[in-house]
Amino acid sequence: MQMSYAQIASLKWAKQQDGNVRAMATDLSGNVFTGGVFAGTADFDPAGSNFNLVSDGGYEGFVSKLDVDGNFQWAFKLGGTSADYVYDVAVDNGGNLYVSGAFQNTVDFDPSVNTVSLTAVDSQDGFVAKYDANGALIWVRQIGGTSQQDAYSVTVDNAGNVYTTGSFYGTVDFDPGAGVENLSAQNAFDAFVLKLDNNGDFIWVRQLKGNSEISAVDIQLDNNDNAFVVGYFHETIDFDPNASNFSMTSSVGFVDAFFMKLDNLGDFVWAKQIGGSGNANTLSISISALGDLYLAGEFKSTADFDPNAGTTNLNSLGNNDAYLAKYDNDGNLVWVNQLGGTDRSAARDIALSANDQVYVTGYFKGTVDFNMGGTPNSVTSNGQNDVFIAQYDDNGVFVDVNGFGSSTGSDIGFTVDVDVNGFVYVGGDFQETVDFDPRVGVNNLTATGTDGFVIKLGDCSNTGTDTQTACESFTWMDGVTYTSSNSTATYTLLNAEGCDSLVTLNLTINQPVNHSESVEACESIVINGTTYTSSQ
Repeated sequence: MQMSYAQIASLKWAKQQDGNVRAMATDLSGNVFTGGVFAGTADFDPAGSNFNLVSDGGYEGFVSKLDVDGNFQWAFKLGGTSADYVYDVAVDNGGNLYVSGAFQNTVDFDPSVNTVSLTAVDSQDGFVAKYDANGALIWVRQIGGTSQQDAYSVTVDNAGNVYTTGSFYGTVDFDPGAGVENLSAQNAFDAFVLKLDNNGDFIWVRQLKGNSEISAVDIQLDNNDNAFVVGYFHETIDFDPNASNFSMTSSVGFVDAFFMKLDNLGDFVWAKQIGGSGNANTLSISISALGDLYLAGEFKSTADFDPNAGTTNLNSLGNNDAYLAKYDNDGNLVWVNQLGGTDRSAARDIALSANDQVYVTGYFKGTVDFNMGGTPNSVTSNGQNDVFIAQYDDNGVFVDVNGFGSSTGSDIGFTVDVDVNGFVYVGGDFQETVDFDPRVGVNNLTATGTDGFVIKLGDCSNTGTDTQTACESFTWMDGVTYTSSNSTATYTLLNAEGCDSLVTLNLTINQPVNHSESVEACESIVINGTTYTSSQ
């Protein structure tokens, strides 16, 4: 029997961590790296053995590693006596890990017995750190100056150059080496895009500034190492970091979403906005091998998703609706999907498979239709916010959605990733007891307060053809006896995980052939060892 697979989710494993999972990345071997924050004493070994980390102050950042089967490998903290955060993680092709975040006071970034400490210049500094696959520190770089800095997102190109983006206020030296590269944000928080080389040395930095606030929250690269940055802004912002000006103004009184493109030298290419009669933001971007852009976020009231002369308005059904949109490499709208319902939905992260299947996670409350452009496919939350993981193809056609939630707690999907083998990973926070098996099985995890989760999902639904050849008749798996050829019969198999397999019969029936031959003989004849003395 020949089978072909679609990326519909069945649970491979579900793991619990005491920290709050905010970011995740997988390497070429299927190892899973998570990052986030925790407070107090947190156990990061989901197998039952304890591996506790203890915070020294308030929130502290953490990084952990699970193997391909979800087994605990290691974890370490990044923190001191005040609040410290891990916002994002990324992995290069050599298995090295990159971490971005923010810290206060003094923090030791070396998890070994050695000490590599940095001290914030003012209230809060950003950082970017590189570790090997075993969690050993390679280097750490500080983004520091007056007031506050946050490095929200990090990514790496094939040469090992590191890109990070975030927000800053006051005056900051973005060159972590002996040089000086000061930028100043005086009116409100400005955004930055910083490029370092493989050794953490400064290459360039770009500033996005205006008369109000801008937050750059995610950065990704295409195959030509063009950098795409997304986020949201208020009032008027100049998105061209060079001498020329390219300003965009948000809808009056509201926050608009933006997405923009810089080339690998940091030069401005274009910037686009999404906005209307309410707030809109873009929180995540993923880029296909062909250079197409997939964006996810949320909006309220009316938002126009066509950044050019055309108009493609969507109207939110609830307080806020999630959206998923595709643009080409020049920022032209290809399609947009609304994920809306009776209360609220928000998309937090997006990831692509090698065949451009689109996965988006976030949270929803009430009843939300995840296929508003076709036959309704609605999911209702169990209580407060529930996690969702939804799948669409590269044309925006709905494929599948699953929800996970406790009866009265708040559960949120913050991060999603797809490994090289097509397995899908979702991470976030949950409360109380949640069944993380999307099919007929049960896989309950119970939180103490608010805990983190990581789940691995794999292929489920599959279709194929069963080719058979028989003489006169054939009884198939559906219990029907066929006496003629058939290529339309189907049968659905259900495995122990609750996954459907649709099989189509391709049957050829060969009928027996009758043949007679006349033979004349005197007295007798022998045929096949038998002597005949009369006509037959």
